Amino acid sequence: MTTDLKRLANGLGKALEVVPELYGDGLQPTIKEGGKTLALIPQTINAALVPLRQWIAEREHNFAVTEKLLAGKLENIDSNKIVTPAPYVAIPALQAISYSMNSEELRDLYANLLAKAMNTDTKDYVHPSFSEIIKQMSPFDATFLQYFVKEKPKASIKYEFYDEKEIYLYSKLAFIIDEYPNLDDVEKVSISFSSLSRLGILGISDDAMRFAVSGTRFEKSEFYKKSEIERAAQGVKGFSRLLGTPIAITPFGESFVKTCLFD
Repeated sequence: MTTDLKRLANGLGKALEVVPELYGDGLQPTIKEGGKTLALIPQTINAALVPLRQWIAEREHNFAVTEKLLAGKLENIDSNKIVTPAPYVAIPALQAISYSMNSEELRDLYANLLAKAMNTDTKDYVHPSFSEIIKQMSPFDATFLQYFVKEKPKASIKYEFYDEKEIYLYSKLAFIIDEYPNLDDVEKVSISFSSLSRLGILGISDDAMRFAVSGTRFEKSEFYKKSEIERAAQGVKGFSRLLGTPIAITPFGESFVKTCLFD
């Protein structure tokens, strides 16, 4: 051991010898006074961190599960085309998929992303932001996006209320898809559609392109009926109407869908 290291070791030893004295002379009374509170803090922290400990313990297991998912998605790919994915794409995705194992929808998005990043035919089209986009999606967002891609709805529906002089007063729950099967859950659909629009996956046209909607299934939904009752209860005379807005998947969204949504 060098002289400098010996000095460091001796200094640390002396410091450690002083600690019990400091505890005994200065801190002990204070600790005794707040003993119950201090004793609870480690217990509370320990309880709060239990789920994270479990995640750390299961990380290796999750990695093994990910390997199996990738094996299934790459089983029909020529082995000569399977390469190591770019770290700036793969590492965030591997970290994120490890805490998304309880969501089949999100887990599958990450697995598709990784599989495309490992294929020489598709790796150059995998944008590094895709992993961050999935992080901001809920399982319902993934399900809704799949529906959107499959059914190709052409417009969103917006409930608006005007007074007798046709002055706009308010609107409720824009971005409702008329064709979506569960129209009684319109708020959930609205939030999801708005979020996917914010992420640049879906595009919304200008108000100038809006068109009147009539005779749609939306008018029969429980939400529409409740909105009409709430409007009438305000005692303000006027009328409501439904307006449609053309919507579509953006070019960026098309790339995301092609990469993450399907095998």
